[in-house]
Amino acid sequence: MGFSPKKSLEDYWDSYWLFETKFSDVLSRHRYQMLQAFFHVSDIQTHIPRGQDGYKPLAKIQPLLDLLVPQLSAVYYPHREISIDESMARFKGRCHFRQFMPDKPTKRGFKVFVVCDARNYYALNLMIYTGKEHFVVPQDKSFTEHLVTTLMARYMDKGHVLFMDNFYSSPSLFATLQGALTGAVGTVVESRRDFPAELKRANLILKKGDDPVFYRSNDMVAVSWHDTKRVNLLSTVHTNNTVHKRIRAKDAPGGYRSVDKPVIADTYNSFMGGVDHFDQLMKNYAYPHRNYKWYHALYHYLKDLSLVNGCILMVRDGHSTSAKDFRKSVVDALIRPHMIRRQNDRHQTNNAVDRLNAAAFGHFPAKFADPKHRPVCKVCASVKKRAQCRHYCPTCNVALCIDNCFRIYHTAKDIKEARQQLTQ
Repeated sequence: MGFSPKKSLEDYWDSYWLFETKFSDVLSRHRYQMLQAFFHVSDIQTHIPRGQDGYKPLAKIQPLLDLLVPQLSAVYYPHREISIDESMARFKGRCHFRQFMPDKPTKRGFKVFVVCDARNYYALNLMIYTGKEHFVVPQDKSFTEHLVTTLMARYMDKGHVLFMDNFYSSPSLFATLQGALTGAVGTVVESRRDFPAELKRANLILKKGDDPVFYRSNDMVAVSWHDTKRVNLLSTVHTNNTVHKRIRAKDAPGGYRSVDKPVIADTYNSFMGGVDHFDQLMKNYAYPHRNYKWYHALYHYLKDLSLVNGCILMVRDGHSTSAKDFRKSVVDALIRPHMIRRQNDRHQTNNAVDRLNAAAFGHFPAKFADPKHRPVCKVCASVKKRAQCRHYCPTCNVALCIDNCFRIYHTAKDIKEARQQLTQ
């Protein structure tokens, strides 16, 4: 569906030549809708209701998270540069932990904190935000400090450099990461505790074109710089070096102007966008339709995340494949065997000797034990007629109408032709 987005689900099974696809060769529209309606990841009978002790907001999707998240880091080890940011799983329905983020392209949905490889955008770890009441924070840590250290636990003490924006950055977090042999680079707001007073706006006036102003405390470097707007950055892996840049400017001679840009800012711009690039890859062929159940939205998010990561791993292993070709290969591997079996069933000649010799092989009708179990008759289905029945042949294990269809199935070589003759 991500390859060929349509206005509604029904259009995928529409026989009109402009809409026609091969979805009907895989399964019927009714079967797809039934599978979608009853799709669950966990046993709903074991869930603790909201408001009671032990309630878990993600219980309906937790088994999939337990299966997927450990595998993200088990099959891949990242480069030195890692970035952390928020991603959004689109959902507009009712759910108590749905978020609204006006600055994101997807404004309504579930906030997912994601850690990515900043070079190839592989998702290394994630955490779905379900509210402060369900994310226990130790008293000696802030929310963001506990969040970052939890997501980065597997990559501490290994020399990585973490890039983050001003939602996470603080001098205390950077000191904690530095103690775990992990570098950090990020923008920071001047209201953060322990931010240098010398760089605050009230004590330092900067205008466009001024040189950046640095402040050093032990191994941590802070810088305030005003280009198009004022920005503050922190780093534990840089010095006060600058790099000369030529930037486009309409009002400058020749259309360019020269600036001395802090190396901290230049490196930050190069590696901070890991999660944003990951989101772009996710949305290229994402499931295009609305989800009416919140755990369906997260299921499709996790499915697309797995496909993006799988494509990145294929490229890493030397395969020259695009995201589109990779998804094609996944679709073919999952669907082709089913389509071949379905085509064989559809073109079956139905001339087995044991089926046609009912007396010798003991083919006698019986009723299903459950009176509510009424599958579609095999013979009626051959002429695309949906006839539900309570009887079946125990020997053939096939549902059949008790009147003509049972006789046709066990006597006619071509059950479709014999069934068509009944309606003529």
